[in-house]
Parts: sequence; C-alpha cells; structure tokens
Amino acid sequence: MDTLKLAQKVLDKAQLDLVMDNKATFFKSVLFSLDIILDEEEDTAFITPSHLVIGARRLVEDIVKDDGTVMPMWTLPQLMGVFMHEVRHFVYDHFTRGSTFDPEIWYYAQETFINLEVLEDGYELPPTRWKDPQFKGMSDVQVYEAMMENPDKYRKPDWKSDVRKGSNHCKKPIPEHLIQQHIQQALVQAHVEANMKGAAHSIPGSIKVKLEKLLNPTVPWQQVLSSYCFAKVSQGYGWQVPDRRALVHDMVLPGIDGEGLRKIGFFPDSSCSVSDDEFRQCASEMEEIISNLMPEETHVAAFDDDLRPVEILHPGDSIHDVNFTGRGGTNINPVLDYIQAQDFDISVIFTDGYIGDYVPKGFSKDVIWVIVNNPGWRHEIGRVVYIETKDNSDGC
Repeated sequence: MDTLKLAQKVLDKAQLDLVMDNKATFFKSVLFSLDIILDEEEDTAFITPSHLVIGARRLVEDIVKDDGTVMPMWTLPQLMGVFMHEVRHFVYDHFTRGSTFDPEIWYYAQETFINLEVLEDGYELPPTRWKDPQFKGMSDVQVYEAMMENPDKYRKPDWKSDVRKGSNHCKKPIPEHLIQQHIQQALVQAHVEANMKGAAHSIPGSIKVKLEKLLNPTVPWQQVLSSYCFAKVSQGYGWQVPDRRALVHDMVLPGIDGEGLRKIGFFPDSSCSVSDDEFRQCASEMEEIISNLMPEETHVAAFDDDLRPVEILHPGDSIHDVNFTGRGGTNINPVLDYIQAQDFDISVIFTDGYIGDYVPKGFSKDVIWVIVNNPGWRHEIGRVVYIETKDNSDGC
C-alpha cells in the first residue's frame, strides 16, 4: 500500500478521535472549516487561511533528513496535538497579526505560546524546544516581547514557519482583509456550535474577548438607535395613503398606513455614574429621532434611585425643555414597571448598566438599552446599543 493510502488511514482515525473529543469542541469546529490535505512532499505540517497540510510520510515512517537528523513518525496522540497546535495559528490569526515584528522571533513566540496552551489542555505534542514553562500564562505578544529582550538566544539557522498565507494547494494568495474576514466567520460559527453543545468552556478566554467584539461590536450608536426606530415606524408606511407633504412637490411617496408610532418612552439615567456630556449626547439624539418620527406622545423621565416625574411631549415640543433631575443612586425597577403599564411602541433606556437584573413579571415590551462604557453588559430583555466615550468621569 502506498504512502498516501497508509497516511489517509491514520488521518481518518485521528479525525474520528477528534470528533469524539468533547474538550475540543470549539477548536475542532474551526479545524473542520478548513481543507485537511496530505502532502507527500512535506515532512511536517503547516497551515494556510484555507488549508491544513499534513506531511503524509510523517504519519507512516521516520524521516531521515540530508544531514542525518531523524524526524520520528508521529503517533496518533501526537497527531491530535498537531491538529490542536496548527488550528490555533488560525484562531489567533498568525497570518496577519504582528506584521511589524521580527518575523523569526514572532514565530518562536507563537510556537511557545501555542504549545504551552495545547499541553495545558492535556494533548501530546511531538518533541519540540518551544515549550519553556517560564512563558506560561503569557499571551503570544507578551512571549514575543520577553524573547526580544535577548533575541539572539533564540535564533537558529534555516528556520521555517508553519504559518503560511499561501501554498501550492491554494489557487492564489488571499488578501489580508479577506483572511481576517474568513477567520472571523469561522470563529463565530465555532462559537455558536460550542454553545449549542454546552461546551463554551472549550473557548479560550482571549478568544471570548475577541468574539465579544465581533458579536457585539461598538458602532456609532446614533446610527443603530436611529435605524432601529425608523425600522419600527416603517412598518406603518404604505402606498395606499401617499404622503401629502410629498404630493405638493409632484412626488409620490409612501405615507403612514395606519397609526405609525403613537407613543415612545425615553428614560435617561441621571445618577452619578453617567456624566453630563453622555447625558446630553443621548438627549440630543432622541430629540433628532422624535422630530423625524413625530410620535403622538413621547413620555420622558429621568431616573436615579427612583423614576422622576414623567413629562409628555407632543409634536413640536422639544426634549431640551424637559427639566431633568436626579444624581442619586440607580434603580431600574420603577422604570420597567412604568413601561410595563404603558402601551409604548418602543422605549429607550439610557444608562451605564449598573442597575441589577430586575424584570417585571410577564414583561413583553420593546426596549432599547443604550449602554455607556460597559461593553460586556447583558439583559434578558430588549436590544442593546453600546456607547464608548472618552469621558468616563463622574457626572457629580
């Protein structure tokens, strides 16, 4: 039987073992998004943005190099470790990160960081020098910085990376922005699969931070808030009743088909933890939304340790005329109770999120949380829009 056929049997067995490995849920999902290829010309393994290439001979025999050095055949447990090693290069985007670093030392830092993580997870690796325990607990960048304090200690002739942007198995080089996009898509899919299987623990902490940014990006919050509100009101537009304001300009545009937005609520946090500038930003944005959507009623009330008096605005009224009071503690309960008792089309709550997790019984209202400087915040109800501001000072 030829080398490729023998190697394929070993590879199939290793992949089956990987499928059965519960602790690798996240990484194996990423791995199986790549093409795994056996190559008789390679004596080791390397990864590209689309392929994991395994040296076929390494799975079936020892390899004797020209200088007499012997590269031992990988055992099945070692091949599992190679899988876990190579896929981490993909997950940590070692294709595009560190482009300004010393490439040789950066590669050794990657190897050390990954090997220590793979060994910590209980996998076996082929013999390697890149597993110095003094670097345990460091990120790849931190390992690099430590190595760069004495780079000549680590350099060696004829080094070669197992992280490549392309190979003869790729039709053409992939641009960096597409590599990053591909990695992001694979990480999100693997995150979904891991959570569905109750294996969120298989996702490394640093990747959870990256996924948090991917799944809940901090975007121009005014754009998100406006888009959501306008999407809500657009459900009430139609062509049966043309917009009369457009008709006078010889234009036919859809008008409000039904009632559109009747009532909205705006509840800004006026406690000490929200700055004056942040408070004014949100009020100005709500003024713009209200003036464009023209709801019949806008209920406006600040809250701190209680819900302050509610003022009801009508078309033509300005939110800037409302006298906001507060600067006590923070208590969301009366706000949600008030929303529960009303028939708002939509409610906007502006806060830093340090409010507890109270939810009124049977709550089913449409709420947008505008959350300031607290990107990891979650709540079981509503849509979240994140704001990051430079002003993190107290408002008191």
